[in-house]
Amino acid sequence: MVIVSSIRIIAAETHSSTQHSKVAMRNSSLFLCLCLLASMSLSSGAQSVASTQAGGKVPSIIMSGLTELQNHGPDDAEKAWYKGSRWETAGDDSAAKQLRWYQEQDGQLQGFDVITVQDITPRTRVVYVALNYERGPEFAKFVVYRTGNGWILLLLHFNISEETFEPLLANRQ
Repeated sequence: MVIVSSIRIIAAETHSSTQHSKVAMRNSSLFLCLCLLASMSLSSGAQSVASTQAGGKVPSIIMSGLTELQNHGPDDAEKAWYKGSRWETAGDDSAAKQLRWYQEQDGQLQGFDVITVQDITPRTRVVYVALNYERGPEFAKFVVYRTGNGWILLLLHFNISEETFEPLLANRQ
């Protein structure tokens, strides 16, 4: 009788311990799921802002020209931007002239910032860039088109007012 009572007590304690373990495990699993869900939503939000702000979506033809502008000057930047486009053979050097004028007025280029990247269609993209000169920024708008051979420049426009892209930035926080 004592052995049967001991077995019942051990069985009851094991059952109670198992129930506590199940509850603790369920609570731990719930907490882990909530943490995972929160981290995924935070990282996806940060990722979408980062891809809009950073150069991740900026076509290489634009980045190549910006690098040339910074390292070698307006003429090399223009060649890089016009590569493969209808402007490449047109002999138009208006972009280089405008960039040289910025250098005369605003000093040396210190760097650049990608302001926003907008896909107009799956093959057409608009990129706004701030060219940071010693005495202030100048803003540029690039419209590029993706061909079978990569991105080409359709339009390069300077003298952009910051008011132009303020509505585009209104949703970015």
